[in-house]
Amino acid sequence: MGVIGAGVSGLRCAGLLKQLGFKVTVIEGRDRYGGRVSQQRMPRTGNTVDMGANWIHGTTGNPINDIAVETGTRQRHLDGKTVVFDDKGDVLPLLQSSFLVSLTWDILMDGLRYSGLHSAEINKGESLLDYVRRQIPERLPDTAEGYEEKRKLVLQMAETWGAYVGSHVREQSMKFLWLEDCLGGGQ
Repeated sequence: MGVIGAGVSGLRCAGLLKQLGFKVTVIEGRDRYGGRVSQQRMPRTGNTVDMGANWIHGTTGNPINDIAVETGTRQRHLDGKTVVFDDKGDVLPLLQSSFLVSLTWDILMDGLRYSGLHSAEINKGESLLDYVRRQIPERLPDTAEGYEEKRKLVLQMAETWGAYVGSHVREQSMKFLWLEDCLGGGQ
């Protein structure tokens, strides 16, 4: 029996099949297990942050929530407000968080539209990360208050998008980005 993907669902499926007596092979395309569940150390502070599965659906009896509690992972109840942590682990003010998340989403969605309209002339080596890096200074000019810190945060948030869709934004080709159905977010 084969299971494709060593994320939480794939590993759980493989475990259940093994319990039923099947010989199971798990095939994973990445060089690690965990799927969207991954962590990375922030370069300036050494803090560990979640890069993919950054929300937990249904915390009661959820083993992922139990692990988060056991490891002291900082959590916040999602109340519809945008929550952004800086690389020191501090929560940014709600207004600033909302602005930065909106700006990041605008850039990503504009990249999707740009890809669809200009795919024929886009070099296949141009990544979504390249696009984001070009857009940030245009949308946060040097005259904007705190522009350096805001630019850094928008870039970091855009980079986490890669963990959400399965490959880093530096690996997502702008030429073919328009094929990413999931970027539309149901809109």
